[in-house]
Parts: sequence; C-alpha cells; structure tokens
Amino acid sequence: RNYDIFTSHSNSISFLHQPNNTIESHSKSNGFWHQPKNTIESSLHSPPPDHILELIREQSYRGGFEPARDFRQCAKIVNGSIPLDLVGTLAINCPGRIRVGARMLGHWFDGDGYLVTLSLDGNSKEANVNGRYVRTSRFKAQEDKNMEKEAVKNVEPPLAFSGAWTKAGMGKWWENFIRIPENPANTATI
Repeated sequence: RNYDIFTSHSNSISFLHQPNNTIESHSKSNGFWHQPKNTIESSLHSPPPDHILELIREQSYRGGFEPARDFRQCAKIVNGSIPLDLVGTLAINCPGRIRVGARMLGHWFDGDGYLVTLSLDGNSKEANVNGRYVRTSRFKAQEDKNMEKEAVKNVEPPLAFSGAWTKAGMGKWWENFIRIPENPANTATI
C-alpha cells in the first residue's frame, strides 16, 4: 500500500510517493526533535532553550506547542484531484505562541492568536494554506519587547501583557497589580 505525502520546502511544494513501511519505520528516536540541536535551531524561527527541548524529546506532543511563524503556501495539485465543485475556505483560529524566549505562558489559552486558512478550488486545481498571527496591540507590544531583548541580549524578555493565567513583566505581583488580562484573540474567527 502506498501513500501520497505532501511536503513543503521553503516556498516550493512537492508531492512524494512513499511506501507505507517508510512511514511506519519513522520511530521516536529519529524524529525532528531528536536531530542535533544546531539542525533544530536552523529550522525554527524561535528554537526552544535546552530545558524545553529535553521536555519535548521526552514527550513529543509538546513540540506542537512551539511558536508558529507566518507562512503562505500555494500548490497546484499534481497527483489526485479536488472535486470540481469543491470551492471554499476553512479558517481556524488557535494559539500560535505560548512561549516567549525561554518563558512559557501560564496556560496555552493565553497564547497569541494565530489564524490558519485552507482554501481549495477544484476548478483551478489549487490548494492554498496560510498561517498568520492576529496582529493585536498585545502581539505588537510583545514584538517590541522582543526587539529590545535582542538589543540588550536579555535571555528572558519581560512579557508586555497579562493573560488570565499569565503574569505580565517578569511575573512580579506589583507588575500585575490592578491589571486586567488582555484578549489573546485566539478563540474565535469572525
């Protein structure tokens, strides 16, 4: 039995045809998170610090909570087909970042909003997938803090916002006194 596998490298798209046993033989020990640290760092926008990488290696599902990055992928279907009358877009909103630098947010519900769209067009035989952070004032303020961090080489930037489970600044009580949690824009697509 064979599988068609969709892969993306940079901005190019390809469809591969691989035997089933190749997929099944992909064990935990040779997965993405078990590659050398320099390979992981060169592949990710915000690679995890060592202590988080070890947690991910112990329980690989944690890698799914690593910060996403904006992307746009367009593909012409070359193998198989989309039904001609299937034309539309599915939009999903979710948390895209629950870690800032080495600091984990208090809960993934506090993660910055991230919108993913999948557009299918059976007439033109195209599939488009896009992912982008919701540019809220809280997201922009954190990006500014991250830029300041880069300027001073601070390991853990203070958080520019507070969430329901996440304390602002460096987490001190006085930085959060009478502070209302900000909306992360990660729960509904309107």
